[in-house]
Amino acid sequence: PVMLAEKGYYLFPVNTVKTILEYEGMYEPAEVHAVPPQKLIEMFGADAVLYVTINRWDTTYLVLSSTTEVEFNYKIVGKDGQLLWEANKKLAYTPQSGNTGNLIGDLISAAITAVINRTAPDYMPLTRQANYQVFYFDPNTSIPDGPYLIESKNNKS
Repeated sequence: PVMLAEKGYYLFPVNTVKTILEYEGMYEPAEVHAVPPQKLIEMFGADAVLYVTINRWDTTYLVLSSTTEVEFNYKIVGKDGQLLWEANKKLAYTPQSGNTGNLIGDLISAAITAVINRTAPDYMPLTRQANYQVFYFDPNTSIPDGPYLIESKNNKS
């Protein structure tokens, strides 16, 4: 939410949105996505709705390594149902164990790293990185500035 606010978007508090959606009988993301955007916009008195869809959130394993992947689709839909912006982001991470030059030690280290990632893969760093790229850094997909953006550099004397 902070990233979107910094880009000039007014956001409703997460708990308020969750409570209203549950009051309307929508407990699962698929239920919310099935509702026409105009109804969501009307419920909240909003100008647009941001949808984030998780397309991939998993880890694949090889003998001594693992790769964690996330893939998201982002889109903003306006009051009239028109798609205003859309982006896709896919990221992958393969943890690397250290290379000490000791073959047996490196194999043991690689095995331990793979086991740790297998038992508790950490998706959050990739998720944050995808969001930062889409909301701030990627010139090809970056979310456009919102209507409430205040450019601090333009306000300096």
